[in-house]
Amino acid sequence: MKNNLAYLFALLIVWISACTQTQDDSVQTETNEMITSTDTIAKPLGKGLNFRFFPDTAEFTGTLKVEMFYGAPNYGECPDTDKKMYYYILYPDSIINVINPNKEEGFDITAYGVKKIQLAPDYDLSIRKFKGKHIRVKGTFYGKKNGHHNTDVLLSVNEVTDL
Repeated sequence: MKNNLAYLFALLIVWISACTQTQDDSVQTETNEMITSTDTIAKPLGKGLNFRFFPDTAEFTGTLKVEMFYGAPNYGECPDTDKKMYYYILYPDSIINVINPNKEEGFDITAYGVKKIQLAPDYDLSIRKFKGKHIRVKGTFYGKKNGHHNTDVLLSVNEVTDL
């Protein structure tokens, strides 16, 4: 019985390793095909606009909204007692793909089909006046790291212009 269990466990490990390796290889292949430029303005290459994570700069357009998300202590598990937090969310005009070409991604996990992005403006940049407007943003992408990050990718914003 123990030998059969050990054999099944070993088989499961081999299968998971094979699946993970295949997935990693396909991401690398897509990355090599999709990312052809490090310009600050993305080029439409297939479906959506393609950018890389920090340190590359991204520039694109969208509509700025303010949305409520639940915060501490339970981040939405107990809405009656959780703090209500308001964040700037950008809805891009085009679908965004944010690529991490490195195999070891950490927090900056490749994200395809991004339709909303939480903005983190620089300390000296006020974006309140752009609420509800169509804008152009310029900044660098980074991945979700904590409970205050409400979208898969966030944009550290350096510059905003009204369109």
